[in-house]
Amino acid sequence: MTETVFHVSPRARWLHLGPDEPYTDPSLGTQGFIHCSTADQLGPTLAAHFSGIDRAHLVVLEIDPGRLSAPLRWEPAPGAAEGRDQMFPHVYGPIDRVAIVSSRPAPG
Repeated sequence: MTETVFHVSPRARWLHLGPDEPYTDPSLGTQGFIHCSTADQLGPTLAAHFSGIDRAHLVVLEIDPGRLSAPLRWEPAPGAAEGRDQMFPHVYGPIDRVAIVSSRPAPG
């Protein structure tokens, strides 16, 4: 079984999504995938990419990779040395609602 992965989303985007509508992110259109993190990568991801943003405006989506219809690929972050801790999960398509097993406020 593949480990659970997480995606940080603006709270407003998540709340305005229809109950059966798949989740998408602007990065899907600009980079071809949706950025995700492992549990261990989540804190550093929040610090690096969401610094200065009020955490009340963010949610963390918990994703079960086994329920995705889009491919999940493990790839290095740009400029990172290869190694399991530097490989990040990327979803190459919309995230099916059935794959999002929970949502919670971003940790402060």
